[in-house]
Amino acid sequence: REVEQDMDEESRRYCGALCSALKKRTVILTCLQGIFGCVPWAVISTFLTDYLATNAHLGVPGATAVLFSFGIGCFAGTAVGGKLGQHLYKKDKRLQPWLMALTVWGG
Repeated sequence: REVEQDMDEESRRYCGALCSALKKRTVILTCLQGIFGCVPWAVISTFLTDYLATNAHLGVPGATAVLFSFGIGCFAGTAVGGKLGQHLYKKDKRLQPWLMALTVWGG
């Protein structure tokens, strides 16, 4: 109760809305899914460079080049996928899920 007394009205409304949302199973499952979806990306960006440099004997320049090319590929895939997805959506809304399915299946 002490914490509630120190909060202003806007903070109380925000906390109330957050607590209300977290009572729904859909919101909880979405948050849990997000945790497991983000952790691998954090591991890749944080530890892969070190692993490649030391365990794979690429050295720091080689490991950095691998991760740089990985980043370029992510950027290009996002940009091209976004443009193509938008084009397909404008053409026929049913085509966009097919693009998503094909890209997931293709890896």
